[in-house]
Amino acid sequence: MNITFADKKLKNWANDNKLAVRKMGAKRAGLFQQRLQDMTDSISFADLEHLPGGSIN
Repeated sequence: MNITFADKKLKNWANDNKLAVRKMGAKRAGLFQQRLQDMTDSISFADLEHLPGGSIN
């Protein structure tokens, strides 16, 4: 899945892990990177529904 960002700040954090850790903290930055990887690996939003934190309302 291709990810586009509406917020330039989030795009920068997604592309620079050190910046993300500095801004969000190590734990949250790790979760952020994991979610991005999950989205990249998925084919559709239906795939994300079965992952932890995947309830789409």
